[in-house]
Parts: sequence; structure tokens; C-alpha cells
Amino acid sequence: MHCITIHTPMKPFLAILVFVTASAANADTKYFGIYVQGTKTGYSSEVVRPDQYEGHPAIRTDSQWINTIVVAGATAKMVVNSTSWSSPDNRPIAETTEMKIGGRTMKIKAVFGLKTVEVDLDTGGAKSHKSIAIPEGPVFEDMIKVIHEKIPSPGQRFTYWSFESGSLSFQKVELDTIASSMFKTGGEGISTVLTEIKAEGATARVFTNAEGEMVRKEFPLGMVLQSESKAVALAKPGKDEQPPDLVLINSLKSDKPIDDALHLSELKLRISGDDLSGIPSDPGQSVTKDGDAWIVDVHPTRLADSVSASIVQAEAGYEQWAKPSLYMPSNSQKLRELAGKIVGKSKDVVAASLAIKQYVNKIMKPDMGIGVARDASQILREKKGKCTDYAILTTTLMRAAGIPARVAVGLVTGDGTFYYHAWSE
Repeated sequence: MHCITIHTPMKPFLAILVFVTASAANADTKYFGIYVQGTKTGYSSEVVRPDQYEGHPAIRTDSQWINTIVVAGATAKMVVNSTSWSSPDNRPIAETTEMKIGGRTMKIKAVFGLKTVEVDLDTGGAKSHKSIAIPEGPVFEDMIKVIHEKIPSPGQRFTYWSFESGSLSFQKVELDTIASSMFKTGGEGISTVLTEIKAEGATARVFTNAEGEMVRKEFPLGMVLQSESKAVALAKPGKDEQPPDLVLINSLKSDKPIDDALHLSELKLRISGDDLSGIPSDPGQSVTKDGDAWIVDVHPTRLADSVSASIVQAEAGYEQWAKPSLYMPSNSQKLRELAGKIVGKSKDVVAASLAIKQYVNKIMKPDMGIGVARDASQILREKKGKCTDYAILTTTLMRAAGIPARVAVGLVTGDGTFYYHAWSE
């Protein structure tokens, strides 16, 4: 067993895509510069105005996000255009989003009903539909408006639900007004209110002025949205300004080397920093609190120790992980036929799983520049992608063969530095 300590000032996570909405219903376009660890990487703009949606009064917000990202040395330009409609009392009605990155496009249309959100997804021509249940409790569209209207006094907290088009799910958001503060921008001091936003274990800080407009938003990992004039926001970064690599800024370094990491049977980590209560404890790892830190004891099941079982036996109790889901159309006739061809006559779940893994690794080529989510059919057609694409295709083929599987996301290491990764479990 190896025991090391990791210090992290905040929960690490991959690039956050956030659409900023202003609360004032006017036609003035607002601009924000995007900075990552002090380096300008792009800008965001928005315009809010009164409108109608299907004959009913609504507030329309048009947002644009243009940003340059670097992932494992691959540079890509991300362009996101979004239009959303909300009711005058800030409840979402509908939204459309189009994201382009690395030469690929993803389109999302969401329409909010009384109990569900009906979502149409188009990833490079592969179309799908999903109904998502709306959770109990307040659901709001404009976070800045919530800050301005719901928690005006320091020390107050407000919790609500927000629909995230990136993950096609509802996210629980906790807002804590911390204090009034003076914020300097352009050499001038502005009276603002600082609010902390907690969602999915990560914390961001938002500064709003007396008019309820956002002045600045600070994300984890040194990402900042700064209110700026159009000229400043649209100004191109200097030639020497290279965006930080997201793989590196999301990595965690240990305080001592890990010898022969790939062959360890157990690894115990002491991680200090953010709240890690959201990390799952399961047969492969346990997470316990230790003062102001967390102990993560990793003890994965080894393949050599697995008990042989048939595919039918393996599915018992895990039927939900053998069904088709978003991005994983395992009921596709083409994918079922391919999975059957790969597995052949094998009934053993381990042998069948390894055959699928080897097939995917053989046909796929790494491409870190693909930034949009794609379903397994499109990944199979293009035969290239990043770890998430490998995991989605592998998992889909396993489900198509009747093997229960799911995509897991976590941290991996080979040298003592931990990097984000996705794999099939």
C-alpha cells in the first residue's frame, strides 16, 4: 500500500461552460472578458429584452460565448450561442443552444412543461429525445436575478434548482450572500455584494452591483468572467498569451512520488482542501473525513480475482446498466449486431468485456480536440475521440451485448500526478 498527501485549494473539475444572464429587461448588450489563471482566453456577451413565447409575456436572453481552450496540447475554439425564454417571475420556459468546437456542432432544444422538460438533442446529425423530470422546489432561469431579489442581506441563504443544458440535468444551487464589498474595476471603486454559489461540490464567487448586474464571477481553477466594455472584451489576446492547458490546471500533485503506480493493490490518499463528501464510497474505494481533510482509500477489484460468471448472471441486479441511455443507444440494431460479432459465442462476461475493450482500442484514435458530446453511433462512425468517447463506445457495445456497464469519471495516475479521466466500468 502507498500513502500520500494531496493539497488542493478547491475541487478540481473540467472546463465549466456558464451562460451569464443579466436581470435587467433591456436591450443593452453586456460584455465580459474570459480569463483563465490571468490569461485572456475569450469573451461572453448577452442581451436581455422583453419578448413573447407562444403568445405569452416572456423575458428573452441571447448569449454568446467565444473561448479558446487547450486540452493536452490541442487548441480549439469554442463558440456557444444560446437563446432562452423565461417568465416575468424568472421561471424557465424554453431554451436553444448551439455549441461548435473542433469542427463539430451540438444543438439542444429544451421546452419546460409542468412536470417535465422535453429535450431534443442533435450531435452532428445524430438526433435523440429525452424527457427529464422537474424536481420539487423552486426552479429559476436567471441566477443574477435570484441573487438580487431573493437574498439581499448578508448571511442569508437561498436554494433552488437550475437546468444545465450541458449535462441535460437539474442542478441544485445554494446561494450564500457573504458581505457587501468595494470592488475595483477600471481604476474605480464599485459597491458590490459578494455571493458564494455552491453546486455539485464546487464553489464560485459572484460580485453584483446595486442595480443587480454582475460585475465579476470567479470560478474554481482561476477562471474569471469580468464585466468590460465591448472594445476591451473583444480585443484579441496578445501573441504571447497562450491559454493554460486544461489537463494541467485540472491535475493534482502528490507530496511524494508513487513507485510503480500501475501495479499497486491499494493506495491511500489524504486530500486537504474542498469538501469531498460527494466522492462515492463503493467496493473500489472508501472515503472518510479526517479533521479538515479526507482519506480516500483506493482498493479496486482486480481482474485476476474476479469470479467467472455468464453474461446473464452478471446482469442480474444490474439491469438498469444494461439499458440504452443518453449518448448510448445500445438498442440500435447496428450496434447490437456489431457487439454480437465482437463477442462471438462467448458467454463469459469477462472474456466478452475484454473482447469489446480490445476492439474499441484497436479501431479508435486519440483526438483531444473533440469537445462536443457525441453518441456511440457517431463515435463509431468517426473512430476517434478523447477518453470520454472511448468510454461511451465501450460501454454502449457492452450494453448491446447484454453486459451491464456504465461510464465512470475520476482521477488516474501513473507518476504521482493525478489527471481527470473517463473509463468504462
